[in-house]
Amino acid sequence: MPKIDEAAKAWQKDMAERIGRAVQNRRRKLKITAAALAKRTGELGYPISRVAIGKIETNHREGKFDVAELLVLAAALNIPPILLLYPGYPDGAMEILPGHPADSRNAALWFAGQVPSENVGLRSDYGWNPGEELVDHDHLVSGVDAELRALQLLLARLQTAKDLLEVTEQVKRDVERHEKLLAALEAAAKRDRDELWGTDE
Repeated sequence: MPKIDEAAKAWQKDMAERIGRAVQNRRRKLKITAAALAKRTGELGYPISRVAIGKIETNHREGKFDVAELLVLAAALNIPPILLLYPGYPDGAMEILPGHPADSRNAALWFAGQVPSENVGLRSDYGWNPGEELVDHDHLVSGVDAELRALQLLLARLQTAKDLLEVTEQVKRDVERHEKLLAALEAAAKRDRDELWGTDE
């Protein structure tokens, strides 16, 4: 934590307070105690004590809040982590970084890499812009999905064609069997006729 930058310190404390309040509101919505929530975090493999949860909820840790706590508390509270980070979603306003206000919807989209930095008023001249990369990735994925659907359709058509071919082969065998049976019947009928009427020879 920066020791000399008061604006940075204030932003850190505001963010921790926002998350702590979201944890408390969600816990109360679920009607569970801090002790029950602490038990859940332990069951998830990263125990957070009841006392620590109380300090998180009341922001009595000088703005300290780590990513591991965010993830485990979100899982224990059955809520996406991003909604603890940006509880005002979709229309609440907040500071995404010190001195950079943004609405929580764009903040969440930026955090997830779905929009470029400019959408939340941040510089993007530091190099890689994850928003653009993910848009390209999404385009690629949608193209692959379309190809996969086309292949699945083709496979279904091929299966239908295979089924038709099998039916055709069966019909062909049936026709050949019936032709043999008809020839045998015609031969038997000729013998019977010959016996009854004699031959023309």
